[in-house]
Amino acid sequence: MDKEHQKTHIRLHKALDELVADFIKHTTKFPNKTTIMELIEWSYTQIKEPTA
Repeated sequence: MDKEHQKTHIRLHKALDELVADFIKHTTKFPNKTTIMELIEWSYTQIKEPTA
C-alpha cells in the first residue's frame, strides 16, 4: 500500500469515527444495534436537516 493511499484511509477512519459518535449522540443507538444503511440514511438526512 502506498503512503498516499494509507493517509487516505487514516483520514477516512477518523471521519467515520466522528460520524458514528455523532450518530450515537443524536440517536442513542449503538453501532451493534443498527445497519450501515441506517447510518448512511441518517447521515444524509443530517445534510438537509441537521439535528440541533
